[in-house]
Amino acid sequence: MYRDRDFVTLFKCDNRSDIFARYNVGMSFNNSAIEDFHRARRKAMMEQVLARLTGQSADLLSFEEVRRRLRANRQVDLGLQAVPLDAIVGSVGRYRDFTRTFLPKESTNQQRWAQVMYQNTDGMGLPPIDLYKIGDAYFVLDGNHRVSVARELDADTIQAYVIEVVSKVPFTADMNPDKLIIAQQYLNFVEQTTLDEVRPQADLQVTVPGKYQLLLDHIETHRYFMGLDEQRDIEWVEAVAHWFDQVYLPVVALIREKGIMRDFPERTETDFYIWLADHRADIEKALGWGVSTERAVDALAEVKRPLLTRVNDLIWEQLGIADPEELATPKRWALIEDVDRFAQDKGLRAGENIMVNIDGRHLDWTAVEQAILIAKREKGRVHALYFAVGADDETQTVVRERFETMLVDADLLGQIAVIEEDGAWQRHMLERSRWNDLVILGVGAPDSPLWGRPWRQIAIRCARPVLLVSDVVSPLNKILLAYDGRKYANQALAISAYLANIWQIPLVILYVGPADEFDRLQGAVDAYLVGHNVAAIFVNHQGDLATNLLLTAEDHKCDVIVLGTYSHTPVLEMVRGTAVNKMLRHGGPPILICQ
Repeated sequence: MYRDRDFVTLFKCDNRSDIFARYNVGMSFNNSAIEDFHRARRKAMMEQVLARLTGQSADLLSFEEVRRRLRANRQVDLGLQAVPLDAIVGSVGRYRDFTRTFLPKESTNQQRWAQVMYQNTDGMGLPPIDLYKIGDAYFVLDGNHRVSVARELDADTIQAYVIEVVSKVPFTADMNPDKLIIAQQYLNFVEQTTLDEVRPQADLQVTVPGKYQLLLDHIETHRYFMGLDEQRDIEWVEAVAHWFDQVYLPVVALIREKGIMRDFPERTETDFYIWLADHRADIEKALGWGVSTERAVDALAEVKRPLLTRVNDLIWEQLGIADPEELATPKRWALIEDVDRFAQDKGLRAGENIMVNIDGRHLDWTAVEQAILIAKREKGRVHALYFAVGADDETQTVVRERFETMLVDADLLGQIAVIEEDGAWQRHMLERSRWNDLVILGVGAPDSPLWGRPWRQIAIRCARPVLLVSDVVSPLNKILLAYDGRKYANQALAISAYLANIWQIPLVILYVGPADEFDRLQGAVDAYLVGHNVAAIFVNHQGDLATNLLLTAEDHKCDVIVLGTYSHTPVLEMVRGTAVNKMLRHGGPPILICQ
């Protein structure tokens, strides 16, 4: 059946031959255009099948639904402009007739589509279309077939008269229905908080629906505690601004500092803030004590590391190798420039949060006393892990009360968690170490049953520095560092310099090896220490490491020994591990292992 336009064309012809000539040419081009239509239809069917398989939507967005959800009403006429075809993602009335890429569906008018294609290929050209714009996305008011044909012809842009419909929240061309829901929820959040007015620069977008209520709860809780602190009623707008400045932004700064976003470019900073909020309470409940924001972010960085990286670390761990780089011949003196980077990455805090073990079978409070001494210097907290396997309720109560009394007497904060799972103390110590800055292990005296406790795995695998304490509490007045220029020795140097500087105590550095290498080492290390306002006494000896450490500690009256690592492999442990055992067995001072 001819369209009205075809009849008009026929009646304007001057003679019958001209009429039939025009009609035959039109039919030829129309047949080719109809073939193009069916080809586009087949691609549309494939796009819809793939969408069902992947769970992604292949539908155009409805302009009215988007406008209603975003409450976009104010209009601005932008005039005629070239619009990227990829940015046109919806339609006012024909959103069911085309796919998301404007391929024609079964309901599309075949003759109309073919006619538009014919006009394009015949050089007649197409008039500009009419579009609405919301954010960075466009919706067709008039010209759906022209958009479809232009995309089929691989055009990049199309001429359009554009009217912008202004929205308070961002809207982009890649938004699917879930993202639209999120945008609507964000709009509600912005309107309830007036965040766009009190902090115009704020961008709290998320990628998962239903999360903004948690942020509102956070603000309300923050408002409540502000009122308690300041003894007055806090206005909602004031609470919003204060929460954003004092709670949200510091957490986001830590997330940026840890570089978590690099591996997850599709996520937002607010996503990770909410992750911390969702899980921090669960973590604290599982641990039995509070967790600082810094430690929660550290754990987030660890959990969110790429899977292959974690698997690789696990393989080396199972092989008993602390760091595969150490298997190669160490390149001495080359890592001194990494000391500051290590200190910065670790955010060195010797004892802001200290974890200590309390053995339920052989109660020895030496390690707890040592932890309290360090916590007093650092103004930190002490977290005790009490292994109470077989202990009755009365014994557990006595241990709890004694620990709490020791903290009160020292004017410190802390908590104690009770573990009654038999044979799991190593696992619990390792799992909880990441939430602390320092782990203190009471290994007992050589003649104590506690001495035989297998603390080796904790010393090797712990996520934080480990202080091994035998039967004497050290006042920690002078440090002895064993230094050989390797990676872990430089980490030990950073920690030793921190302690010497913050605690204002002397530092002695021992190198066991050739004198010429000692001279080169001393110059590099001394330059680093001078830059950190720390002076050190350098000592060079030959022979057995453990013997020289004990003799040097005695000669210089050092009451804590700092090592870079306990051991790297079971083979090397025959040398290095024995040195640690030897020092502890001979009544030496506590040993801090920094790996």
